[in-house]
Amino acid sequence: MPEKPYTWALLLAWLHDHAPVVYAALVTLIMAFLGVMRRGGTICQALLEAPMCMLMTLGLIPILEHFELPHNLALAAGVWIGYFGVRKVAGWVERIAQARLPGDPNP
Repeated sequence: MPEKPYTWALLLAWLHDHAPVVYAALVTLIMAFLGVMRRGGTICQALLEAPMCMLMTLGLIPILEHFELPHNLALAAGVWIGYFGVRKVAGWVERIAQARLPGDPNP
């Protein structure tokens, strides 16, 4: 790759443009891993939950764009998603969905 400096320039330009998203994903990954370990989980559990939290944070980016909010908010949300974990966040989402959507989704 050293003989292709244009490739490095493209990579660095892409990273510069997407830095808040990449940073939010990495911080979420680390926070989720540490959160599982703090709660007494195994490394296997941490290795499964951390990417799930990271994907939840990445899924939040289009919502921020829809409401014309800055991508930097994904970092704060990612830290909290990583701290609370997948189960707690999924429970919150399910309660919000049940309160806002009529009918029983599981008849």
